[in-house]
Amino acid sequence: TRAEFIKLALVNAGYEEEDGYGDTESYTDVSSGDWYYYWIVIAENEGFLRNAGGAFSPNTSITRADATVFAVRIAKQTLYGFTQSDIAFSDVVTSDYFAYAIIIANNTEVEVPNDGEEAIVGGYSDGTFRPYNSISRGEVASLILRAAIAWYQ
Repeated sequence: TRAEFIKLALVNAGYEEEDGYGDTESYTDVSSGDWYYYWIVIAENEGFLRNAGGAFSPNTSITRADATVFAVRIAKQTLYGFTQSDIAFSDVVTSDYFAYAIIIANNTEVEVPNDGEEAIVGGYSDGTFRPYNSISRGEVASLILRAAIAWYQ
């Protein structure tokens, strides 16, 4: 879910639940009694979530695009001035809110034991990224591990 991914990504980056104590969040569907409350507080207060005041939809499946965006934001990676030729996937265009994150994560490679250099995220053999598909648990594990190797060591 979106909440589970935020927690995993924040823990991966070295945050602790206590980092959210004393702060609040502004989402209409997040309450102080929720298990993920402080993780959402941290993510919003650090600027990793940008839809303040609306719904966060914490219990819905997270898309491949949103998981990539959150991971890249938490790693504080940025990219400006890219063009369509920088995007390796036929179903991602420069106007997509997630395009910059996919470019960064696809172009950042890490050494994976027994596999050599691998991108933090990749696409499918048909040249697509499928940004609106729900991300699988295996894809989350790969993204989280590779982000840790690339950005948090």
